[in-house]
Amino acid sequence: MSTIGAGSRPAWDPARSGSHALSHAPSRSRLPPPAPPFPLPFAPSPSSPAPAPAPDANSRLPPLRGHFGGVSAAWHCAQLTPQRPCRANAHTRAGFTDIHRSISTCSDVASQPHTQRMTERAPIDFEPGAHRVGELRRAGISRNRLEASDIRRIGRGIVLHLESELDPATYVDRCLALGQALRDEDFLSRRSAALIWGIPCPLPPGQRIDVASFSPRRAPRRVDVLGHRVKAGVLEWALVSGLRVPSPADVWCQLAAVLSPWDLVAAGDFLISGKRIRGGGGARDDPLVLPDQLSAAVARHTRTAGSVVRRRVLPLLRSPVDSPQESKLRLMIVRAGFPEPTVNCAVPVIGRVLHADLGYPRLKIAIEYEGAQHFVDPERVRHDAERRERMYEAGWRVLRVMAKDMHQPAEFLRRLASAIRDAS
Repeated sequence: MSTIGAGSRPAWDPARSGSHALSHAPSRSRLPPPAPPFPLPFAPSPSSPAPAPAPDANSRLPPLRGHFGGVSAAWHCAQLTPQRPCRANAHTRAGFTDIHRSISTCSDVASQPHTQRMTERAPIDFEPGAHRVGELRRAGISRNRLEASDIRRIGRGIVLHLESELDPATYVDRCLALGQALRDEDFLSRRSAALIWGIPCPLPPGQRIDVASFSPRRAPRRVDVLGHRVKAGVLEWALVSGLRVPSPADVWCQLAAVLSPWDLVAAGDFLISGKRIRGGGGARDDPLVLPDQLSAAVARHTRTAGSVVRRRVLPLLRSPVDSPQESKLRLMIVRAGFPEPTVNCAVPVIGRVLHADLGYPRLKIAIEYEGAQHFVDPERVRHDAERRERMYEAGWRVLRVMAKDMHQPAEFLRRLASAIRDAS
């Protein structure tokens, strides 16, 4: 083997067929491969085309790319004899064959129809409802199972059972779900308990849930909870939707600390009125609270939050009342200086007795509040028109009040003053 001097090319050694066949070759040379120092017996002549290689398992593979010791892999494959194949070439092609075989296998699997079902998730053997994550983890349910996509969450650390019918998107169902997961010393209160009872009241700020605990325990602290403390030995309890919550009368007393007097009057009217039975000829369900029971609850809550407001509002409650807007309309009329109208005012007509929301029987003035539901159903529109016609025939004057009049009452109050003046 010749000696390599400074600047000279490395000598070719056909006996060395590995990646080190050329010594001292630059690893990233872009120069054309050097010619061997002597003619090879199997090298193709310039005038005759190179014989086509025999087809084999690797003939479908793409051409090799890259360099082995500074000489292109393609030049190695063309110059070396089949009797002594390049080890790097053979190993490389074997690697490419394995890769192609793996890709082909993946392609075949991907092209096949997806007939196998996914592994079914393990069931959660707990009662349907809401549960704390810590409780389920202590029972042996894995964290990965509780973080699966079929698990519904209603807050931090609380999940719903798969078979629960509660909808976390609705506020009342969220309250019920959270109430099922509360500790024994905590309970739903104020607006959340009122809405579970069906008492009309505004939602808490941010639609958070009112939760209380007894003093001297610390009030519950959660992102989605408004916690507060109550005095022990004051509340009476009842079951609603399977939850132990304060009685309706005690809930109304708690609302005095967070509602305006007008909303508190509307809630109190609902409690002592009962719901009208549709198609029942004016009959009503039994009220949730009797007036005497509400007075007794106010006496028990003498030294609790909102006691002053409760004492002022209690004498303003009336029954029977059908909607919160009717209660607020009555208060608006009295506040404007007019005599208090009669609730559920009887209007005798030909063949029957109708009832207006508010009215002055002696003056034959009926006041009807018409919300959005009065204009959606065509049958309801027709029914209201017939009622007004019968009142007109009986000699009554009917004043219609809508939502806009509650925010801008000047026009309605002008019409009411005119009707009272004309009827006097």
